[in-house]
Amino acid sequence: MCFPPRTSQNVEIESNFLSSVKATLGQVKEIGLQSVDGHPCFRLSVMEESVDHIRQVFNSAIGQNEIDYLLLPEQKQYKLAIFDVDGTLLDAECIDEVAREAGVVDKVALLTKKAMEEDWDFTVALRERLALVEDLPESKLEEVFSRLLLKKGVASLIKTLKEKGIKTAMVSGGFTFFTDRIASRLGFDYAFANVLEINDGKLTGKSLPPVVDGKMKLRVLQALCSKLNISLSECIAMGDGSNDKFMISAAGLGVAFHAKKILKEHTPHHINFSPMNFLCHAVGLTPVTTSTEQLLSKHNVTQQTKLMLLEELIDLKTL
Repeated sequence: MCFPPRTSQNVEIESNFLSSVKATLGQVKEIGLQSVDGHPCFRLSVMEESVDHIRQVFNSAIGQNEIDYLLLPEQKQYKLAIFDVDGTLLDAECIDEVAREAGVVDKVALLTKKAMEEDWDFTVALRERLALVEDLPESKLEEVFSRLLLKKGVASLIKTLKEKGIKTAMVSGGFTFFTDRIASRLGFDYAFANVLEINDGKLTGKSLPPVVDGKMKLRVLQALCSKLNISLSECIAMGDGSNDKFMISAAGLGVAFHAKKILKEHTPHHINFSPMNFLCHAVGLTPVTTSTEQLLSKHNVTQQTKLMLLEELIDLKTL
């Protein structure tokens, strides 16, 4: 469980929730855990065998309060965690920020919203948005990067996973210009995204094939499992939009993080309000303390290792 930061009102909300759950489910063991970004966390051990009944009780007790929980029948040993980027690791959609530099952010943001919240063909959405930023100088991408913000708890979660030997990957419908820079600062093992086509220092309004859409994200997850000789059940996947639904559904633990409604329909595991490192507690890890700096460009480069290319992971001739 992860509750809102403690105020007199929130302490009462926390107490009322725990009392309601205990009154309904009977014997409940409550274990206090390390807070994440000021959010109190607990592990509750419940004797009730029906996961659906527990979920119903929890949801009823939560009501409209900003409380998160992840209900897991047992703790597993995960070996890979894979993440969407825009809206998940980052508190922005990079294509929208690129469009801001081109003066067309309103048009592009509407298309992004449609692509993330509806079952709209992602390839079409990407093509239409990129066409609107044609001829933007490549140098403007650096300006976009300089203001990108990480979601709260991201740096802590990634460092915790890495210290426990869990491989980390990101797969994005965004662009390698940004994902490569994120990987070098946070220490990701793998990063895959679309490649912007640039000619004479300007964006051409196109990306190089193949397009990293929802189905490609799933293929990346499957290919990484094969490369690492692990099963899908040993994987965590986190995302926020429609194009994450395939990998979220396939992973052993698929989490909709601050997500759109359409993605929440594909997994019962939601983190709606809490920092990302709340996930540490759910999988039996203690969050590592690290920089709380959200401005990505303020994080130092920690690795210079060349990242694997998409064509080195997947045989693109079979597409």
